[in-house]
Amino acid sequence: MGTGGYTLTASPERSPGIAPDDGTHNRAHDRARHTERSYLRFVGVGIQFAMFLVLPTLLGIWLDGHFHASPVLTIVGFLLGFAAGTWNLLHTNFSTGSDSGPDDRTTPPDRRA
Repeated sequence: MGTGGYTLTASPERSPGIAPDDGTHNRAHDRARHTERSYLRFVGVGIQFAMFLVLPTLLGIWLDGHFHASPVLTIVGFLLGFAAGTWNLLHTNFSTGSDSGPDDRTTPPDRRA
């Protein structure tokens, strides 16, 4: 509802009832969603980095077995995966968009212009 209206509330801290819609619930909800997105973003980056390490290393192990080149291709796969994962990590976290303004991924919703 708009400002000055009323909304039904049901939260664990309070009994269900009617509370004024002063926008504080929306700001708190936006902050909670921003925090959740931040955590999920870091989880995603961690999973990507792990996959950049694991998949090339497993490919190197398979190629070593196929070509009888023992640890050489495993090490090459690991190093290539580490380099690609590091580049992806840096690119994902420190890339700037086409605008020169603050990054919306790290700026809380209530402080965006």
